[in-house]
Amino acid sequence: MPEIPGRGVDPSRPLFLYLSFLKPHAGFNVPKEFEDLYRIEDIPDLPQPPWEDERDTHLAAVDEASDQTRRNYTDKREVWERMTPEERRRTTLRYWANCSWLDHYFGRALEKLERQGRLENALIVFVSDHGEMLGERRFRFSKYCLYDSGVRVPMILSGSYIPEAKRGTVDERPAELVDLVPTLSEVAGLPRNPQLPGLDLFGELQRKGTFCEFHAKATDGRHLPPALMWRKKDWKLILYMPGTIADAVGRVDQFQGELYHLAEDPNEWNNLYGDEQYAAIRERMTGEPLMHLACVWTRGPFFYDKQGLEALG
Repeated sequence: MPEIPGRGVDPSRPLFLYLSFLKPHAGFNVPKEFEDLYRIEDIPDLPQPPWEDERDTHLAAVDEASDQTRRNYTDKREVWERMTPEERRRTTLRYWANCSWLDHYFGRALEKLERQGRLENALIVFVSDHGEMLGERRFRFSKYCLYDSGVRVPMILSGSYIPEAKRGTVDERPAELVDLVPTLSEVAGLPRNPQLPGLDLFGELQRKGTFCEFHAKATDGRHLPPALMWRKKDWKLILYMPGTIADAVGRVDQFQGELYHLAEDPNEWNNLYGDEQYAAIRERMTGEPLMHLACVWTRGPFFYDKQGLEALG
């Protein structure tokens, strides 16, 4: 709880602490104690797909947007292809060590809050803004795609606020980072803004899938059309367009897609979008995100009704 000068803790006001870490971003200057937590023999080499070049995917469209973008990727790929498996595993090890380094500092912060008695009625939320490809799909790095390694992040809710029956459990329901605002508003006893798209993670209403959008930019500075993702437990759909954003509105009929059966293809290597055997799944997976977007856009940013925002409740 916030402290008032000369009076200590103000019991009438809740504490909101936002703590952000740069790690596990590069560089890999990890203290030895965290690197020693892992053995190089236990680190797997990077799994690679059965093809040499990305084809008919939103990543391929990014590569094809400009020669400079393609060269930027191939130059880095050549470096990683020349590395030995042990060198590549060492890179993964140091990334894991970076994560452990972050965990260490997060733990120190929690220990201090506990000593101050500020965790007696608390909700602790641990999330990340994005993932890391870490060399997948022929030595791709960073977050710039819609594959699970780039868009799936940890979301851990902990603390004494959590009902005892839910502690230590895994909730398989779809969730998004936008759900944090209504969740924290409810926890703090604040009114919820009905124009925002998120859901209360402790509420009964749940999503049918998770939505994500990817706004790419070619290395030469030109923006590309957005790519959209709709993910359910066993399936993922990605819709995208080639080219740049400049004339995209006149080419919407040129959209392309990716469809992955995640239950059987967790690496997202086998694109089933053009396979008519899965036409019904493809159509259902296309319709759901369109209605999701329509429902979200209807709520804001502007809403006019004689009942005001109450009409959104």
